[in-house]
Amino acid sequence: MTAVHAIIAGTAARSGGVGGGGVATLVDLGKLVASGWDPAASVWTPDPSDPVFGFRCCAVRDCRYQPDNAEGLCAGCKSAWMARGAGDLAEYCAAGVQHHQWCAERLCLVCNTPGHERPATGSGLCIACASLCSWRGQSVDAYVDGDDVHGPAVPHPSFGACAVSSCDRRAQKRVGLCGPHSLRWARDHKPPLAHWCVTAPPAKGDRAGHVVLRGLPPAVITEVLFGLQAAAVEGRKTPPVSIGLGVEWLRRTQATSVLDIDPAEASCYTARLFLAFTADRLRVALSSPELEYDHDVWDLRVWGHEGRLSFTGGLGPRRRM
Repeated sequence: MTAVHAIIAGTAARSGGVGGGGVATLVDLGKLVASGWDPAASVWTPDPSDPVFGFRCCAVRDCRYQPDNAEGLCAGCKSAWMARGAGDLAEYCAAGVQHHQWCAERLCLVCNTPGHERPATGSGLCIACASLCSWRGQSVDAYVDGDDVHGPAVPHPSFGACAVSSCDRRAQKRVGLCGPHSLRWARDHKPPLAHWCVTAPPAKGDRAGHVVLRGLPPAVITEVLFGLQAAAVEGRKTPPVSIGLGVEWLRRTQATSVLDIDPAEASCYTARLFLAFTADRLRVALSSPELEYDHDVWDLRVWGHEGRLSFTGGLGPRRRM
């Protein structure tokens, strides 16, 4: 009996299968929180040095994206490095990020009070404040603090949260999307907004070393968490990018359960691996000897053993163990 089979079989026995409380009873929330799960934000952020979920960061200082080339740089940092004529790579990496990234959201220097939260543009002001500041011909400081002609800036009402289910940024315009999702919606040729907001992935910056589960049905979130837990127990190397791609496929297809999908349909190989692994471990953990008795093929992992036992060979009726 392997350790993971014993744990899965024991968990199934304690929960009594599906009827004993389902997937939620199988998840050890405390251990998941310790490994990077934030229940309030529905975001999982593993430590890059984690032996199971760890990943290599881009060699550029303060960049958390994963490298995809021999230089150890992410695609954005390598493009910026090449645009500067390449040069000394160590010096470039030590200087830190030198190009625009989908970074964490910043609020406007003026519109940042309750009920007035608006995301900032490059100037540090929201679109409305930046436009008014430019029209007046003021510097940012003069606009914020006031000058001899105009008083201190007055904050604008917030547009609320971004309408995309997977996003927790603030909307930038009346259309109800944050800046990154406004650009993505335009690149997607502005499909019907209501459906697009349900299936759109998080902004790119929110995926740097993170897995955003926000926007998935609660039952699917619990199933994915169980998959992470099973991977940790088995020591199965599972980088966040693979999990994130699987989660994005679940979101895009609006799956209601990992158990109801065909992982082979996922477009990415690593996503298929994680989804198939999660579904397999869920089926074992949610089973029990009583449930297996009704099948023509028994999964012996339910009893803590390896393999399967088939009764379809035509050798007579099966007997209960």
